[in-house]
Amino acid sequence: MDTKPRTRLDGDRGQQGAALLLALFVLMVLLVVAVQVRFAARVEADFSQLALQSSTMGRLADAARQQALSTLLMDLENSEDPGADTAHPLASAAGAADIVSQTDSTLDEWTDSTALAPAMGDGLTLFIEVVDEDSKINLLGMWTEDEDTREDAREIVQRLLDIAFEGTSRDLSYSDATDIIDRLDDWVKGRRGGSYEDIPVPKLKKSAEESDEEGAFELIESTLIDDEDKNYPLSLGELLLIEGVEPGHLNGFVENDVFHPGLAEYLTTWSNLELLPPPTEEDVFASSPFAQGPSASGGGFGGEDADAEAEAEEEREELTAQATYDGLVNINTARLTVLRAIARQEIPVSSLELIEEFREKIDELESENATASGMFEDLGGGNSSGNPEDGQDGQEGEEDGEDEIAKYVFADPGEVFNKVEEEFNVAINADDLAKDEFIRWFSVQSQVFTVKILVREPSTDIRGTRETMGPHRWYRTTVWRMVGSDRPRMITLMPLEPYHDPRRLVDLPEDLSDISDERFLDRPR
Repeated sequence: MDTKPRTRLDGDRGQQGAALLLALFVLMVLLVVAVQVRFAARVEADFSQLALQSSTMGRLADAARQQALSTLLMDLENSEDPGADTAHPLASAAGAADIVSQTDSTLDEWTDSTALAPAMGDGLTLFIEVVDEDSKINLLGMWTEDEDTREDAREIVQRLLDIAFEGTSRDLSYSDATDIIDRLDDWVKGRRGGSYEDIPVPKLKKSAEESDEEGAFELIESTLIDDEDKNYPLSLGELLLIEGVEPGHLNGFVENDVFHPGLAEYLTTWSNLELLPPPTEEDVFASSPFAQGPSASGGGFGGEDADAEAEAEEEREELTAQATYDGLVNINTARLTVLRAIARQEIPVSSLELIEEFREKIDELESENATASGMFEDLGGGNSSGNPEDGQDGQEGEEDGEDEIAKYVFADPGEVFNKVEEEFNVAINADDLAKDEFIRWFSVQSQVFTVKILVREPSTDIRGTRETMGPHRWYRTTVWRMVGSDRPRMITLMPLEPYHDPRRLVDLPEDLSDISDERFLDRPR
């Protein structure tokens, strides 16, 4: 019989293996917890950085909005003072300044995106674009009270849908355009059908009968719109609820490295506005004891409120008389596609292209003037010698340039065809009736504008050869600029809000990137 005692090592060998497994398990748990904590900290840091970046971009966008609105107001003030120092440098002569001050065109400073955007250093950069809403066709013209105008507006929108995307995969035929117009008519009349039957109608678009039936609130009858008006589109976004209209049709899209503008660049719902007096409401506090005593005699807090209300009422009376141009389109800023949609078939497309070429002379002259000024400064030019004759010759040359660039601004829609024919020495083969029907849709001034702002962090592509958009955010706001009795006024129609813009850097009016490939420079007109 073996009486040799067992060693401690032999008895604890199994326990040592279990301890090792337990240690490995605890280590694994600690590793998972550490990874989770690190991931959570990273996510939290990213969210904080994103929130900070979003807040910073929002503040910069608001500052850019203020700058754009100031420029628009200053442009309106210059119309009353053509000799102002802020007038266009090539249009300060008497005749030229009068034309520029009384019209809205590409000579105005608000059309220059480069001048609007301030330098931001090496951090975030700004791009500010002021879009003239009066350069677009008013979609609501299809439901105007005048039957003849209503039919003409319907044909214009139908032609626009037909030609807006020709040559692309999203092209709409004339038949497609007709179907979309018919569906839009049904939408306005309330015949939405199918899945649209359950879509709730906003309070703003409900009739008095519907509001009374609901009984959720009481409204004075004068504050409610008529039953026949309740379904008119409040914004272009409602077009996406119409079968056949895709997001690319509305906002634009990139195809074959070329950006094609959407209907939002050709249509608007903002260019026919009118200020109405506020609705008359019954004063629910008329029987309150606080409405008696001091307020009756014009003293105390009641008198102060009465004075403030009187001032507000006077201001409203001043604004009530102001209105926009009944949906007329600015001939100086309208796109070629808009011109084609408005023109009858009797007016050749080649003639409309000449109108656009005529307006582009402004950009050519501005570019030539900038180049000549740069060369002059590089050569040590200027009247530094003190010779008065040199200064006189330079002034005469400057005035010649002023008169030359101002003639490419249409001071009246009626002079469009005459100016184009004289400039290019051609005859536009169209009868007078077609020409008159064309120019009656136009004006030469603008009042409603959409300010688009891009705030971005510059970046480059993987090869480091071209600047890309980088982290960015788009903002926009729509404003109504009007002439007041004592000063210009700006009414916000749509507050500053972020939105999606499908454009790339090369698609912007001012090329913000370093592109060497010429195919990216092709932009549709």
